[in-house]
Order: sequence, then structure tokens, then C-alpha cells
Amino acid sequence: MECIERGLEALGNEKAGRMTMMIAERFRQEGEQRGERKALLKMMKRRFEVVPPSMEDRIWRSDMDLLDKFGDSIFIFKNLEDAERWWEDHGNGGNA
Repeated sequence: MECIERGLEALGNEKAGRMTMMIAERFRQEGEQRGERKALLKMMKRRFEVVPPSMEDRIWRSDMDLLDKFGDSIFIFKNLEDAERWWEDHGNGGNA
């Protein structure tokens, strides 16, 4: 934290203010994405009781656009195998 404070002081008030806002926005976005990933995992656990580690890893590594599509599909999966098949069909295009 001290390093950040010293760096911001060196930038001057105006630049430091802009940099602080950029950093805060980045943390907000990362927190929001983490929350969405956790909610998706929770939905999967409620629906199928268990989420295989490989699928959990995909959820943590995939981009948000792919996760939105996966989340929309959760309710049409009849079983966990359907979810796994979805990842086989869609996962490679979204950094999974």
C-alpha cells in the first residue's frame, strides 16, 4: 500500500486522481466478475449437487461472454453430462 501511495504522490494530484479512479474501477470489475463466477458455481452445485474440478476450473478461467452463455444454458441441461458436453462444444472459443 505504501508503494501505491508513493507512486500516486509522484504523479501529482490530477494524475493521481485519475489513476486512483482507474484502479478502483478495475478492482470493482474484478470483484463483480468473481461474484458472478461464484454465483454460477453455486447454481451448478444446487442443480447437480457437485461440480467436477475440471468444470470448476473452466468457470474460473473462461471469459465472461462465454460464462454468460453457459449460465443461460444451465436450465436446459438435464444432467451434468449435458453441461460437460456444452463445454466440449463451446469451451475452446472462450479461453476455457
